[in-house]
Amino acid sequence: MDKRNRSTLFRQRLEQAMAHVGFSRSRLARETGVDRSTIGQILAEGTTRLPNAQLAADAAQVLGVSTDWLLGLTERPERPGDVIAAAMSVTKAERKPADQQILDWHHEAAGYKIRHVPATLPDSLKTEDMLRWEYAAFLGVTPEQAIETMRSSIEHLRSGDSDYEIALPLHELHALAEGSGYYRGLDIEIRREQLRQMAGICDELYPALRLFLFDAREVFSAPMSVFGPILSVIFVGRFFLAFRESERIKSMTTHFDWLVREAKVDARDTAAFISTLADNLTDDVPSQSPGNQLSGRQELMLSTTGHDLKTSLSVLLAQGEKLSGSARTLSPSELESAGRAIRHASASACSLLAGLTDGDLLRENRASAVQEIFEVTDIIDAALDLLKPLADEKDIRITLHHEDGLKATGDAQMIEAVMRNLIGNAIKFTLPGGTITVAARQTGDEVTVQVTDDGVGMTPDQTEAGMSGRKIMSLRGTEGERGSGTGLALCHKLLTENNGRLKLLSTSGHGTEASIMLPSGDRGQSSAGT
Repeated sequence: MDKRNRSTLFRQRLEQAMAHVGFSRSRLARETGVDRSTIGQILAEGTTRLPNAQLAADAAQVLGVSTDWLLGLTERPERPGDVIAAAMSVTKAERKPADQQILDWHHEAAGYKIRHVPATLPDSLKTEDMLRWEYAAFLGVTPEQAIETMRSSIEHLRSGDSDYEIALPLHELHALAEGSGYYRGLDIEIRREQLRQMAGICDELYPALRLFLFDAREVFSAPMSVFGPILSVIFVGRFFLAFRESERIKSMTTHFDWLVREAKVDARDTAAFISTLADNLTDDVPSQSPGNQLSGRQELMLSTTGHDLKTSLSVLLAQGEKLSGSARTLSPSELESAGRAIRHASASACSLLAGLTDGDLLRENRASAVQEIFEVTDIIDAALDLLKPLADEKDIRITLHHEDGLKATGDAQMIEAVMRNLIGNAIKFTLPGGTITVAARQTGDEVTVQVTDDGVGMTPDQTEAGMSGRKIMSLRGTEGERGSGTGLALCHKLLTENNGRLKLLSTSGHGTEASIMLPSGDRGQSSAGT
């Protein structure tokens, strides 16, 4: 900056600071220990004179501004210490729900998006029994006070005054479901009801309230909150560190948005995910001793069995609703068809349970897939027999094309589970009146089975996430059907066990083609068939 311009700026800012604190030229001269004429010369119109460093520093000190600001080196008049104090404050964080400072911050940020990473579960989503358990040991804070604050928080969320996003580590919910860590000793019914309430609130208030679940092994965050563009807060135990400087707020906002982007469970799927945790809660506490740990294959087969049991029970439920709602109006053939579907689904469920109780799936010496030659059409027919009632409920037509005598090599039980999953997905995501085609053919040294539908399809991100299992994608079907969100990843694992492959081609709005490739068995005679 030119000396003349700097001297002009210095004079203007010195006069501005003097006016702000009510200093005359005489008083400034007395406070800085110089003659009044010296101050007059510095403030004279058109002068290019600048004070020496001592006078500039003394003037800044008595006027309560920074020397850098007087000289035009910064746009902030505060002294460095005052800038830091204004940008960050330390507030005592009482371990109680009715912290007036937190409530004040929420009111101050009304109308803005609030981003929050809680230390445990968010207080606003806790049940009364959970709060009684947590606050029973705190002196001076009754559980009733905590409950009243929780109710006020829920009403604030329901009012829609603010857009609210919460990011929570997955291990927090798993610990709650297992009764481990922080939640050790907490009654199972309190834990189950807590999960159900969280799922209900997330479902009720979405999208005004969005809860994202991230994997703390991949991303991490300290407890924090960002109150719109106003301030950001980090919770460090006994204290809050509160920042009001815009760059710090932007940095913490960017950090939170990173957690959202990397979340394993998206906010639209969180309610279903937490509901599944609640439904799967049992009184049994699994032993963590090495002798009682499941092998990777055992976990895989248990996951497969659970997934297939859910399919069988879905068929039973659908047919039961059909009979209970309109049994008197059904024709004899329709009643017979419903009876067959119930019988087949019941037999399938019993077979799956028998496989668990006879120990075959859980034997340690069965460490890999059983390699056998099987008829591909037998596997397809078994899956269709179970799932056709679900397709009929949606008036979906399933056509089958295959070569006679087609054989493949692998574990027939595992491959049948894959077929049930892929055909079940096609039914789930096909609109009523749609079409599904199942085709099987020999392709070189492999057998290829394709399941093609004209349903809603998937985006590239959904396809990648479903195949990799990187993110749980529990999408609703065209009739609101729920799923676990892990089916495609499970298929991929089962096929890998059998030296097979899974290929998925899908376009949003234009359907999906799922193909499995298996090592060929004894092919036998080949001819066209349907």
